[in-house]
Amino acid sequence: MTNIEDAKRDNQDPEECLRPIALEAEAFLLSQKWCEKIDSGFVERAWANVLGVFYFRFKPSHGVPPDVWIVVGDIPPAYFDTRHCKTGEDALWSYISRMRDWVKAVRKGRSTAKLIPVLARDSYEPVNATTEIVDGLASRLKFIEKHML
Repeated sequence: MTNIEDAKRDNQDPEECLRPIALEAEAFLLSQKWCEKIDSGFVERAWANVLGVFYFRFKPSHGVPPDVWIVVGDIPPAYFDTRHCKTGEDALWSYISRMRDWVKAVRKGRSTAKLIPVLARDSYEPVNATTEIVDGLASRLKFIEKHML
């Protein structure tokens, strides 16, 4: 894994630069009420402007474990605990599985209340489950599974 500070200093070609996605991962983690402060972060895998899987150690403000996986990019952001997801690959498979559960529930008109929240990238508010959102997410999940895992 690469230290997130190195990724944030990266001045490569914009097509390869990980700075925006690294900053997005940090912002998402800091938006969680249980995260008081980030101690360290690492890029487990990332594709610039598309997807990043990050591992963070942080100071929790509530009784939660002090580390987490964060998945962000051109997809709804999400976090996964390190107890169930031992690696970044585990976190990415969990992301795909849980988001597919959400897609299936929406398509069948079922409640998503007990499923992973699907959040907007910029506001971290729950998305409106429109056909466009559901189809876009399903397409991205297929792409991730086929090309990134």
